[in-house]
Amino acid sequence: MPVMDVNTLFQAVGTLAENAAAQADFNQALASRLIELEKLVRSLKQQGSPTFYAGDHLAVTRVLDDFFIYADTHDVSVTPHLLIDGEWEPHVKKMLLRLIRPGMTVVDAGANFGYFTMLAAKLTGPDGRVYAFEPHPRNFEILQMNVAVNWYHDRVRAFPYALLDSAKRLEMHTTPILAGGNSFFSTQVEAVKLDQKVAVEAKTVDEIVHERVDVMKIDVEGSEPFVFEGMKDVLARSPEIKIVMEFNPPALKSAGKEPKQFLDWLRDGFTVEMLSQQGVIEPVDEQVLLGQYIHTVVLTKA
Repeated sequence: MPVMDVNTLFQAVGTLAENAAAQADFNQALASRLIELEKLVRSLKQQGSPTFYAGDHLAVTRVLDDFFIYADTHDVSVTPHLLIDGEWEPHVKKMLLRLIRPGMTVVDAGANFGYFTMLAAKLTGPDGRVYAFEPHPRNFEILQMNVAVNWYHDRVRAFPYALLDSAKRLEMHTTPILAGGNSFFSTQVEAVKLDQKVAVEAKTVDEIVHERVDVMKIDVEGSEPFVFEGMKDVLARSPEIKIVMEFNPPALKSAGKEPKQFLDWLRDGFTVEMLSQQGVIEPVDEQVLLGQYIHTVVLTKA
């Protein structure tokens, strides 16, 4: 059995926290998050959790007692939850566990490191198909590693593309420490003063997926309306599709889309319900959904 080694991970996170704290204009909330992460890694080291540092700012752990996952140790958004909690967005996980069955076709739009892609691949089994889309080069590299380490080549097709309304090449806002916040429109990464830009390719769902889709997860930081504009054919051939989607009013506004208008558009073709943090389906509360916080909705074809 490999020797558990989180020392390098601990040192890397500690250095990152020190550098972040030294920046006078750095967002204070983020600096606090880094300090919290340092404490969590210290706890991880003491407890002997089965997490291993793999070099090149990569850690690997087992999640859900089911599959392995690599994660970028620069990141303070998704990675701490994977390494410490062993899961990410448990309410979404609970919903996908209810929806996905063996042999289904699943689309993961905004796959990130591939946590939900791996979960979908496990649930669909070898007779199913999972299409995973992740435009950020580093995240896509890690996604491919996770497909490989879990031997899911037989059911996962991973693509280094953003999903929009047409094929194009454009720049995306990004930062290494917020792997879950990459966006064409959102100002989240700009707020931490570490905004970088990377050129990525965009495609439409209809260009890539030519079969019926049973379940889709969409988390694309404000690009959701454009994803729908590029998947009309898929929706037409998928009468029973279920879509689990992030609804992010600030990001939608940054994309030039009024959240209420987008919600009304969705209601023209779907039954829209909210997914609570406990994984419970609830009726839409417009005042809550259209506020300043991010929520998850579940769409059923009307």
